[in-house]
Amino acid sequence: MPSSPARSAAASTTKSVWAWRPPTTAQYIESQRQQGRRAETSEVTLELTYLAQLTRWLTAQQSLQYVVNPNTDPSRRDAFVASFRFEASF
Repeated sequence: MPSSPARSAAASTTKSVWAWRPPTTAQYIESQRQQGRRAETSEVTLELTYLAQLTRWLTAQQSLQYVVNPNTDPSRRDAFVASFRFEASF
């Protein structure tokens, strides 16, 4: 029994989704060069964090991050990021 065109299209779409792979490092660098962007450097993040158990059911977490070369864009300055979060467990 021949398959319907809709079934064939769905099968080929599914196959292409599973066949997709992320670009290799060399492909990424070449893509960035073609767009006029520098890609030889990396973004690096250093993080200092502390988790405090305030009660049996409540925690607080503070975090301070220093980002070197954000988005691998040399025109951007290094950045500090601070965050504070609570977590309640019931």
